[in-house]
Amino acid sequence: MLLAKVWYFLSTGGQAFVLPYFNVYFDQLGFSKDAIGVLSALRPWLSAPCAVLLCALADRWTLARKHRMWASAAWGGLSVVAGSLVAQRGLGAGPAVLVFMWRALIIGLGLGTIGNFLFLHVEELGATTSLMGLMLFFNCVTEVPAFHFQSVILERLPVPLVFNGSMLLLALRLAGYGFLPLLHSPWPVLALELLHGCTFASSWGAGIVHCKRLAPPHLNASMQGLFSSLYGGVGSGLGALLGGVLMQQLGGQALFFICSLVVLVGWLVGYLVELLLVQRGRQVQA
Repeated sequence: MLLAKVWYFLSTGGQAFVLPYFNVYFDQLGFSKDAIGVLSALRPWLSAPCAVLLCALADRWTLARKHRMWASAAWGGLSVVAGSLVAQRGLGAGPAVLVFMWRALIIGLGLGTIGNFLFLHVEELGATTSLMGLMLFFNCVTEVPAFHFQSVILERLPVPLVFNGSMLLLALRLAGYGFLPLLHSPWPVLALELLHGCTFASSWGAGIVHCKRLAPPHLNASMQGLFSSLYGGVGSGLGALLGGVLMQQLGGQALFFICSLVVLVGWLVGYLVELLLVQRGRQVQA
């Protein structure tokens, strides 16, 4: 187990030297923002099929999957999985599951926008690569503790409360990036990066716990695969694709304001549908 944690730490830490700076490099080469968006969307979308197989194998042989915190300590945010074939494995698509997956998609879209275009946004405001490195460090200052204590948090707080709170804070975080140009300095972005633990780690942890509650025991990994594919695959890819078009046409400030609104509306839709489901359940019981 220790060897697996060390390998996970080092391999993901190595990615921190490359992956976050891809889009900055593409921008320096003269790629348009929408072209960068297409390239960024292809990464999670093309990675998805491999993870479907891994999720199926995990269900079949009950492989351990508890090393996520160690990747965060090196560089948080490795979650590209796909579950488009999960329906063939017997998972139901009930209303509660659909609402849950809708939220995963919206959170993935918001985080995908941040992951792919925040560096380009702050670069236009005068940020150096040293500041970008500090941004990743500030991400993990809150992300690592959030992963470490997620079991304690989720024992005391309802999963829906954590999920809803994460979505609202994500909308606030995105809006904060939109206000950065008004501050005439990119450095205040570091304060916003401290929200990463509450927006990414908390929502991810709550999502994995909820997967266990929704899925039959023998399909736990498959449900996690479906959740992860929407969160870190489809959602992240949509954030990259749409974010590239919006940044090219309207600029970074408008991109983050619009994405904030999308996440807020997405949260409201999920919340209202969830309330409707609760009311229907009470009527049926009565």
